[in-house]
Amino acid sequence: MEHQSVQPLSLCIWTRTPVHSIGFVIWNDRVLCGHLGEQDESTLVRKLRERLGKWATWNKGARRQLDRQVPNIGEIFDLTVRHDFLSGELSVSPSESRLRVSLKHFIEAVDEYLAGRRFDFFDILLDLGNCPGFTRTVLHKCREIPYGQTMTYRELATAIGRPTAVRAVAQALAHNPIPLLIPCHRVIGSDGSLRGYSAAGGTETKRRLIQMEKSFHQACGQ
Repeated sequence: MEHQSVQPLSLCIWTRTPVHSIGFVIWNDRVLCGHLGEQDESTLVRKLRERLGKWATWNKGARRQLDRQVPNIGEIFDLTVRHDFLSGELSVSPSESRLRVSLKHFIEAVDEYLAGRRFDFFDILLDLGNCPGFTRTVLHKCREIPYGQTMTYRELATAIGRPTAVRAVAQALAHNPIPLLIPCHRVIGSDGSLRGYSAAGGTETKRRLIQMEKSFHQACGQ
């Protein structure tokens, strides 16, 4: 059994994926935030720092605990894992660091998703404590949309018992702090249009994700 001490603030980055670069920040076995679609790694890291800063602003108790472990939150990461998806090359910084079992599992999960061998992230712990109650409700329900399928904003609003709150649902999804793991890319307009997507690349990134999932879904005969 692993020691349950406070873990380092970890940054995980995937490059050369079907949607360019993907990154997540993990602390204490929970994903705090993520970003995707950037072609430049430095831009990806800057976006993740911005999202981490927002998380820390809301989670003041966790922020105080984290400050005791990690100085200059949002400026540095204790542990950085970089994975080139095409070559499979993985590097860890500092190089002498050993990856926890939970972090290895997370990295493998994202790898399997990108390769079409994983269809959900339900076993990955997320931290949505910085989100208002309505937003959390929308994001939790969004997480249930099956791989390879889509749902309209109106259908999602109806699914949470708020059929007239279509615009509010769209706003909640626009503030999704952990894209991909919470698949807001699977939510589309009633007319079949992709509407907006807050990740880099906008609707083009959204289209790529939907097409990728549908292709793998059909290939697996699901």
